Amino acid sequence: MECKKCFSDNVIKYGRWRMWSQRMLCNHCHWTFTPAGIRWTYSKMFVEKVVHQYSHEHKKAKEVIDLYKISSRTLIKRSKQNDSECQFCK
Repeated sequence: MECKKCFSDNVIKYGRWRMWSQRMLCNHCHWTFTPAGIRWTYSKMFVEKVVHQYSHEHKKAKEVIDLYKISSRTLIKRSKQNDSECQFCK
């Protein structure tokens, strides 16, 4: 196996990622990746729903995080990106 960024062969297993895909770490450039290149992202509808509840229904961040099992970083990042175009407010 080789690193997908620097093509070094100095790669080790580095735990598991979402959906239990194997993570790898390159000891040369310190980049982590999945062998299959799998990336899991949230659907646009899910993100809008979460942002709407946090920003417009004024639910506390802790409530939204616990309800949808997302990280606080994800909630804040997504609310900054998608706050202007909320389809649930129309």
